[in-house]
Amino acid sequence: MKKIFFLGLLTVLGYSLYAQKCIEGNCKNGTGKFLWENGDTYDGEWVNGKQQGNGISEFADGNRYVGEFDDGRIEGKGTFIYASGEVYSGDYVLGKIHGKGKAMWPDSSHYEGDFVQGTRYGFGTYTWQNGNRYEGDWVDDRKQGRGIMYYIDGKKYDGQWEADNIKGNGTLTFKDGSVYVGEFDRGKRNGRGTYTWLNGDIYEGEWVNNIRDGKGTFIFSNGGKYEGDFVAGTKEGQGTLFYPDGGKYVGQWKNNQPNGKGTYYYPNGETLSGEWKDNELIQKD
Repeated sequence: MKKIFFLGLLTVLGYSLYAQKCIEGNCKNGTGKFLWENGDTYDGEWVNGKQQGNGISEFADGNRYVGEFDDGRIEGKGTFIYASGEVYSGDYVLGKIHGKGKAMWPDSSHYEGDFVQGTRYGFGTYTWQNGNRYEGDWVDDRKQGRGIMYYIDGKKYDGQWEADNIKGNGTLTFKDGSVYVGEFDRGKRNGRGTYTWLNGDIYEGEWVNNIRDGKGTFIFSNGGKYEGDFVAGTKEGQGTLFYPDGGKYVGQWKNNQPNGKGTYYYPNGETLSGEWKDNELIQKD
């Protein structure tokens, strides 16, 4: 994401009028055009020898400002057009971008919202060239606080941000309708959260870098449920699987299947204990 290019560029009109010249009109009190020896010009309203009211400043480096002035400074509302193609239109205070405004870049990306001393600060919307869009809080040119990101692939994130990264609690909705609600860190699902699939399956538990890892509960849409350990997205460690018919397996898991010591409890109360391998009992206790 581009940085704002305006900071420190707008306190540009503090020139002395001595050894310069008014080339048109009244540059003391009225309307006139003034030329500085470096090639910069101002064409607009004057009061007591200072730019005051509406005017146009054209700079020798190709930059151009059209808007309001006060006491010789850019002040109020105006548009600054940079030779490089960037454009800012909005509020100025004491010669700097401050208030509400819109920044536009040549590649069509743009930001519209609050500025403080030349930086995005407050609430604003940034739209990328590819169509991604962020609406939310900003601090010192970074996404910080609460915000919503709309992705062109259909995803939407609504939640907390820190230093331009998704971090904290939020909701990530996928194009297919699946939803994750929970904790994020470094832009990924990290911590505790709940993922609901479109078919009705639900996982509630711990995540590491977008993968189920740690303690969790997986509720199947057919009525089954697994409670226990996950490693790298699969059932591994100690866990209990509750079957829709009322039976359950309690024991060790690996590769999503009973592996190791465990006991199967039939719905009628009978049990089957021993060593399991890939969901089959290979040795009874």
